[in-house]
Amino acid sequence: GLLALVVLKIIVNALSSLAFFLLPLLYFYASANLPSIESFDAKKELKRVMRGAHLPEEQQPKGWVEQKLNRLAASISTELATSLGYEVRVTDYLGIARLSSVKVPVAGREFYWIGIINRWQYIGQRELRSNND
Repeated sequence: GLLALVVLKIIVNALSSLAFFLLPLLYFYASANLPSIESFDAKKELKRVMRGAHLPEEQQPKGWVEQKLNRLAASISTELATSLGYEVRVTDYLGIARLSSVKVPVAGREFYWIGIINRWQYIGQRELRSNND
């Protein structure tokens, strides 16, 4: 019992010391691999969201024909939604992450991605309540 507690305390202390030294390394790695603002292609990312690339495998279209129709529908939807304009905003967080938001007034939605470690990851969307959002 007592020996196990002593060993557990040693392990916890070692891990906290390790975290203290690894945190700056993780920060420098993330800041060195921050995706550029130019690497965010709003239309391409919107098409990926419209075709459901972020959905779990069970909800992905099955079969070649269904996938092609889904891609076509996503392309048309994206072009129609963005044809009357869209607004892209990118916010930098501590030089290690970027939050990109794409407001599409025609669709009544705002979409969000986070850029970290050389890639953009879709994180969600919200419905716009009015034209002033």
